[in-house]
Amino acid sequence: MIWTIDPGLQGTGIAVWEPTTWTTRKRPVPPVHTETLRSGSSPAIETKMAVMTHRVKALLRDWPCKEAYIEKPAFFQSASGLMTASRQDLTKLTLCAGYIWGWLASEGVTVKFVEVHEWKGQVPKTVMAKRVNKLLRQRVNREWSEHVYDAVGIGLWVKGCLP
Repeated sequence: MIWTIDPGLQGTGIAVWEPTTWTTRKRPVPPVHTETLRSGSSPAIETKMAVMTHRVKALLRDWPCKEAYIEKPAFFQSASGLMTASRQDLTKLTLCAGYIWGWLASEGVTVKFVEVHEWKGQVPKTVMAKRVNKLLRQRVNREWSEHVYDAVGIGLWVKGCLP
Protein backbone atom coordinates (compact mmCIF):
# COMPACT_ATOMS: atom_id res chain seq x y z
CA MET A 1 0.00 0.00 0.00
CA ILE A 2 0.96 3.64 -0.45
CA TRP A 3 -0.03 6.26 2.12
CA THR A 4 -0.46 10.00 1.60
CA ILE A 5 -0.64 12.09 4.75
CA ASP A 6 -1.76 15.60 5.68
CA PRO A 7 -0.55 16.17 9.25
CA GLY A 8 -2.57 18.37 11.59
CA LEU A 9 -2.68 19.18 15.28
CA GLN A 10 -6.43 18.57 15.55
CA GLY A 11 -6.49 15.72 13.06
CA THR A 12 -4.17 14.06 10.55
CA GLY A 13 -5.62 12.89 7.25
CA ILE A 14 -4.42 9.62 5.78
CA ALA A 15 -5.31 8.16 2.39
CA VAL A 16 -4.30 4.57 1.60
CA TRP A 17 -3.81 3.68 -2.05
CA GLU A 18 -3.68 0.31 -3.77
CA PRO A 19 -0.36 0.03 -5.65
CA THR A 20 -1.95 -1.70 -8.65
CA THR A 21 -4.20 1.31 -9.29
CA TRP A 22 -1.63 3.85 -8.17
CA THR A 23 -0.21 4.33 -11.66
CA THR A 24 -3.60 4.59 -13.40
CA ARG A 25 -3.65 8.13 -14.75
CA LYS A 26 -6.49 8.09 -17.27
CA ARG A 27 -9.21 8.08 -14.62
CA PRO A 28 -8.13 8.63 -11.05
CA VAL A 29 -9.10 5.84 -8.68
CA PRO A 30 -10.04 6.79 -5.12
CA PRO A 31 -8.02 5.50 -2.18
CA VAL A 32 -9.03 2.16 -0.70
CA HIS A 33 -9.10 3.60 2.82
CA THR A 34 -9.16 7.04 4.38
CA GLU A 35 -9.02 8.08 7.99
CA THR A 36 -8.66 11.12 10.17
CA LEU A 37 -6.36 10.42 13.10
CA ARG A 38 -7.76 12.47 15.95
CA SER A 39 -5.00 13.31 18.36
CA GLY A 40 -7.15 14.09 21.36
CA SER A 41 -8.18 17.32 23.01
CA SER A 42 -5.09 17.62 25.19
CA PRO A 43 -2.92 20.61 24.29
CA ALA A 44 0.20 18.65 25.29
CA ILE A 45 2.20 17.65 22.22
CA GLU A 46 3.45 14.52 24.01
CA THR A 47 -0.15 13.31 24.44
CA LYS A 48 -0.94 14.01 20.78
CA MET A 49 2.12 12.02 19.69
CA ALA A 50 1.25 9.09 21.96
CA VAL A 51 -2.27 8.92 20.51
CA MET A 52 -0.88 9.14 16.97
CA THR A 53 1.65 6.38 17.68
CA HIS A 54 -1.14 4.04 18.74
CA ARG A 55 -3.22 4.77 15.60
CA VAL A 56 -0.27 4.63 13.17
CA LYS A 57 0.74 1.24 14.59
CA ALA A 58 -2.81 -0.06 14.13
CA LEU A 59 -3.00 1.33 10.59
CA LEU A 60 0.32 -0.28 9.68
CA ARG A 61 -1.03 -3.59 10.90
CA ASP A 62 -4.28 -3.22 8.90
CA TRP A 63 -2.86 -1.40 5.85
CA PRO A 64 0.86 -2.20 5.61
CA CYS A 65 2.65 0.26 3.36
CA LYS A 66 5.98 0.40 1.58
CA GLU A 67 5.86 4.04 0.51
CA ALA A 68 4.42 7.23 2.06
CA TYR A 69 4.19 10.91 1.20
CA ILE A 70 3.77 13.47 3.99
CA GLU A 71 2.96 17.15 3.52
CA LYS A 72 5.91 19.10 4.89
CA PRO A 73 4.80 21.83 7.31
CA ALA A 74 5.54 25.34 6.03
CA PHE A 75 5.34 28.91 7.28
CA PHE A 76 3.20 31.35 5.31
CA GLN A 77 3.76 35.09 5.61
CA SER A 78 0.20 36.10 6.48
CA ALA A 79 -1.80 37.19 9.51
CA SER A 80 -2.83 33.61 10.28
CA GLY A 81 0.71 32.38 9.59
CA LEU A 82 2.13 34.86 12.10
CA MET A 83 -0.50 33.89 14.68
CA THR A 84 0.30 30.20 14.15
CA ALA A 85 4.00 30.91 14.60
CA SER A 86 3.43 32.94 17.76
CA ARG A 87 1.45 30.06 19.34
CA GLN A 88 4.21 27.59 18.46
CA ASP A 89 1.71 25.58 16.40
CA LEU A 90 4.07 25.31 13.44
CA THR A 91 6.73 23.83 15.70
CA LYS A 92 4.22 21.32 17.11
CA LEU A 93 3.01 20.43 13.61
CA THR A 94 6.59 19.88 12.47
CA LEU A 95 7.18 17.61 15.46
CA CYS A 96 4.05 15.59 14.57
CA ALA A 97 5.08 15.24 10.90
CA GLY A 98 8.57 14.19 11.96
CA TYR A 99 7.18 11.75 14.48
CA ILE A 100 4.99 10.09 11.84
CA TRP A 101 7.98 9.99 9.48
CA GLY A 102 10.08 8.35 12.21
CA TRP A 103 7.50 5.67 12.95
CA LEU A 104 7.01 4.80 9.29
CA ALA A 105 10.76 4.86 8.53
CA SER A 106 11.45 2.59 11.51
CA GLU A 107 9.05 0.08 9.94
CA GLY A 108 10.98 0.11 6.65
CA VAL A 109 8.63 2.47 4.81
CA THR A 110 10.19 4.82 2.24
CA VAL A 111 8.91 8.26 3.24
CA LYS A 112 9.05 11.44 1.17
CA PHE A 113 8.03 14.93 2.20
CA VAL A 114 5.89 16.94 -0.23
CA GLU A 115 6.16 20.73 -0.25
CA VAL A 116 2.81 22.55 0.12
CA HIS A 117 3.72 25.11 -2.56
CA GLU A 118 4.50 22.31 -5.02
CA TRP A 119 1.33 20.27 -4.72
CA LYS A 120 -1.34 22.88 -4.04
CA GLY A 121 0.16 26.34 -3.65
CA GLN A 122 -2.11 28.75 -1.79
CA VAL A 123 -5.32 26.86 -2.59
CA PRO A 124 -7.65 26.74 0.44
CA LYS A 125 -8.78 23.35 1.76
CA THR A 126 -12.38 23.98 0.59
CA VAL A 127 -11.24 24.54 -3.00
CA MET A 128 -9.01 21.45 -2.87
CA ALA A 129 -12.00 19.38 -1.69
CA LYS A 130 -13.99 20.53 -4.74
CA ARG A 131 -11.12 19.65 -7.08
CA VAL A 132 -10.74 16.20 -5.52
CA ASN A 133 -14.48 15.51 -5.82
CA LYS A 134 -14.44 16.57 -9.47
CA LEU A 135 -11.40 14.44 -10.31
CA LEU A 136 -12.84 11.38 -8.59
CA ARG A 137 -16.30 12.09 -10.04
CA GLN A 138 -17.92 11.86 -6.66
CA ARG A 139 -20.27 13.92 -4.57
CA VAL A 140 -19.09 15.57 -1.40
CA ASN A 141 -17.94 12.84 0.96
CA ARG A 142 -19.23 13.94 4.36
CA GLU A 143 -17.11 11.28 6.08
CA TRP A 144 -13.89 12.92 4.88
CA SER A 145 -12.37 15.68 6.99
CA GLU A 146 -10.53 18.57 5.35
CA HIS A 147 -7.30 16.78 6.24
CA VAL A 148 -8.43 13.62 4.43
CA TYR A 149 -9.30 15.70 1.38
CA ASP A 150 -5.78 17.15 1.42
CA ALA A 151 -4.27 13.67 1.88
CA VAL A 152 -6.25 12.49 -1.16
CA GLY A 153 -5.16 15.63 -3.04
CA ILE A 154 -1.51 14.85 -2.26
CA GLY A 155 -2.01 11.35 -3.63
CA LEU A 156 -3.63 12.62 -6.81
CA TRP A 157 -0.81 15.14 -7.23
CA VAL A 158 1.89 12.50 -6.74
CA LYS A 159 0.09 10.32 -9.31
CA GLY A 160 0.14 13.23 -11.79
CA CYS A 161 -3.65 13.59 -11.84
CA LEU A 162 -3.98 16.94 -10.06
CA PRO A 163 -3.42 19.97 -12.29
